[in-house]
Amino acid sequence: MQETFEVNDRATRGTNCKYSYQQGGLQFDGESITIRRPAVSDYNVFLANARSSAHALLILYYYDGNKLCTKICADQTTHQLAIENEASSPLSTAFGVNRKPTWDDLQTFLKDRCVPQERDGLKYYLSDLGLDCYDPLAIIRKTEGRMAEDSCWIKIVEG
Repeated sequence: MQETFEVNDRATRGTNCKYSYQQGGLQFDGESITIRRPAVSDYNVFLANARSSAHALLILYYYDGNKLCTKICADQTTHQLAIENEASSPLSTAFGVNRKPTWDDLQTFLKDRCVPQERDGLKYYLSDLGLDCYDPLAIIRKTEGRMAEDSCWIKIVEG
C-alpha cells in the first residue's frame, strides 16, 4: 500500500515536503527518516531456509494482551534470527526500532522478560518453578515471560 505524508521541520525551513513510501518501510526517530525494504518476506525466507537445513529453531510470539506484536524466529544452530513485527508502534514490538536484532539482542530480550538474576531470594523462586539454575528461556517456558508491570507475554510456538 502506497502512502503519502508531509513533514514540516527545521531542515526544510518550515516548508512542507511530501514523501511516499511502501507501508512498513519507513522509520522516523525524531531526527532522521530511514527507508528500508519491508522485512515480512525476509522472515518467511529465513524460516524456510532454516527448516530446509534441518536447523534447530526457536519460534516465539510476543504479545501485548491478546495482540500479537512480534514473531521471532531464532536459528539455534547458526545463532541468527529474523523477526516480523505485527504492531505498527515500535513501543509495542519486542525489539523496538531495531528491525535486525542479533542473537545477543535476543538473549537480552529474554533476560528482560524474567526476574532479575540479582534478585534476593532467587534460589527459592527458581526452586518454586522447578528449576536448578537461572536460565531465561527455561524461566519463560514456566512464566510465559509475564511481568507485573505490563500485559506482555511470550508464547513459545516451536523449540
